[in-house]
Amino acid sequence: MDAKKLTLALAVATGLAFGVAPALAQDTAKNQPSQEAAQIVDATNPEMLVTIFQDLGYRARLTTDSQDDPLIEVKVSGVDTSVFFYGCTENKDCGQIQFRAAFNMNGKGSPAEMQAWNKDRLFGVAFLDSEFDPVIELAVNLRGGVSRENLADTVDWWDVVLSQFKEHIGF
Repeated sequence: MDAKKLTLALAVATGLAFGVAPALAQDTAKNQPSQEAAQIVDATNPEMLVTIFQDLGYRARLTTDSQDDPLIEVKVSGVDTSVFFYGCTENKDCGQIQFRAAFNMNGKGSPAEMQAWNKDRLFGVAFLDSEFDPVIELAVNLRGGVSRENLADTVDWWDVVLSQFKEHIGF
C-alpha cells in the first residue's frame, strides 16, 4: 500500500474511532429504556402490578379470589375488570395473570357474535357464560418476568380490546 493510501486509511479509521463512535454511543444511549421501563415484573408480586395499574391512572385494588389466590379489581375502559392470578404455589409465587370482564346483558348474548369476535381478533377470547352473558378474557404469561413497559403495553391492549368488544356486542 502506498503512503497516500495508507494515510487515507488511517484518517478514515481515526475519524471512525473519534467521530462516529461517540455519535453511535449517543444514539444508543437515547434508545435505552428508562430504569423504570426496564424494571422486570412478574406475577409473584401482586402489589407491584397494582402499583403499575395505579401509575397508569387506573383505580386498582388487591384482594383475593375464592381460592385465596391474589385478585386485582380495576376498571378499564369503563368496565369492571378482574385480574386473576394462575400457577400459584400456596396462593403466592404465581406465574400467569388473566384479565377478565363480564357484561350483564340479561342473557341476550349471541353465540354468533362470540364466534365472529374470536375468528377476527388476535387479542381477547370471548364466550358466553352460563347465563348467556358475554365474557372476554386475555391471558398473560409473566413467568420469568417482562419489562414494566411491556406490561403497561398489555394493559393498553386490554383497554383497546374492551372498547372494541363493547362496540362489537352493542354494550
